[in-house]
Amino acid sequence: MLPTFTLAQFLEIMSRYNQTFWPLQLVAYGLGIVAVLLAIRPTEHSGRIISAILALFWLWVGLVFNLAYFSSLYPMAMVFVVLFVIEAGILTFAGVFKGSLSFKVKADVYGTVGALLVLYSMAGYPAVEYLLGRGYPSLLPFGLVPCPMTVFTLGIFLWSKKKPTWYVLAVPVLYSLSGVIPIWKGIIEDMGLVASGLATVFMVSYWDRAKKEDQ
Repeated sequence: MLPTFTLAQFLEIMSRYNQTFWPLQLVAYGLGIVAVLLAIRPTEHSGRIISAILALFWLWVGLVFNLAYFSSLYPMAMVFVVLFVIEAGILTFAGVFKGSLSFKVKADVYGTVGALLVLYSMAGYPAVEYLLGRGYPSLLPFGLVPCPMTVFTLGIFLWSKKKPTWYVLAVPVLYSLSGVIPIWKGIIEDMGLVASGLATVFMVSYWDRAKKEDQ
């Protein structure tokens, strides 16, 4: 079902959301920076901590943004609620409990593309929105709404020490490709969301070959 809401209606939701939860945006940025630093300088438990941060983001966005806010504007957001909670559960099980997710930034194409996605999620979104004349409080806050959070997640996954499994990637990739809908509604900055999904699919598909050539 295609969304019938207007860009103005969506931005009004964003404005209320941002003002209600301020200064949680700063906490989200703080957690994002912690995740990045732990990927740059891994520790014994850095994979579990990064996974926990990502799981928290996905759970918050699923239950608070999608369920409590976006679903009133777009009933199909209830599907996102389910998918986002599932992704939070996958990250918690695979990354926090099993410890099977580990991350390290490397000086290769995967490290570079991952860094670009992380940078876009944290700085690119607000930069584009200010250029479009849509600054605070109507911008999309990092870590607290689906689109920049998904781009951030995919960027982190490209820093994985080993090839990410598709069951971990499925929800973020599928959601990223749905970014064509918000672009159609006028949320131009989500071109980066679609690009992140396409880049991740391509790079993970060639992971083994590329990593072997780098050895």
